[in-house]
Amino acid sequence: MPVYDFDFERYVERRKGAREAERREGSAYAYAGDLRIRRMLGRARPVTLALESTVKLWQATARAELLGTSVRITERSYPRVWRAAELAAARLHVTLPPLHASPAAGIAASTFGTDDEPVVLLHASLCDALADGELVHALGTELGRIQNGGALLGTARHFLHRAPGGFLRWVVGPARAALDLWWRRGLVTADRAGLLASRDLVAAAGAMRKVAAATPEAGDDGDPAGAGAARDEGQVVARLAALEAFAGSAYYRGLLGEPGGTSPDDTDRSVARIFKGKP
Repeated sequence: MPVYDFDFERYVERRKGAREAERREGSAYAYAGDLRIRRMLGRARPVTLALESTVKLWQATARAELLGTSVRITERSYPRVWRAAELAAARLHVTLPPLHASPAAGIAASTFGTDDEPVVLLHASLCDALADGELVHALGTELGRIQNGGALLGTARHFLHRAPGGFLRWVVGPARAALDLWWRRGLVTADRAGLLASRDLVAAAGAMRKVAAATPEAGDDGDPAGAGAARDEGQVVARLAALEAFAGSAYYRGLLGEPGGTSPDDTDRSVARIFKGKP
């Protein structure tokens, strides 16, 4: 007869241990510039205050508003997307969070919520526009954000740009600047997660360009690091070059069972040169 463990504290500890294991695995492939910025953010008072406000906003109204018109992605509602998500989660060794297809303007592929309870939104049009491998990459990108503790940071950044009235006035400017800086570096880490999931540079390029095309233009909220970094073709080309550098790393080649490759430090130096425009 099976024995069931209903000890809630033990359950919480197991979940905490699983999250910590996922984070350690994420840190193994994360871009060093992203890791440095994230460590700094924890010591920035405007950012910590913005995160506290974001949690309250998310739990009070924002979650319901963002998910209100969406459809939960399941094996029955979106079988092809669901299969891609399962594959991405298995390859990244992460727990699959709730997935939603949203018709809302302003959503392409995004992760929202807290680090304990994240949710991934994919625009409904992308569910059909992305080929199978592209879906794995796009979803792997979002799962990588979660694996590297970016769900709440990204949510705070989104609302600092789109709904700044929910934050203390003096917090908005400094917190937004800090999170924009993190976002640009976090894109490199997220792109790597997508490639680890898809294991296909061609699919990665297709997914990045299609998601970029579906990303709204920057508006009056002054969000250059979101739409600018995601939509601008020059930035997409730079991100692809950075991803190709990662594909030549010992970490990625080892995953494929191939010998050789660059060290983590050499890989990250190459990426830094790419974004500075140096050969």
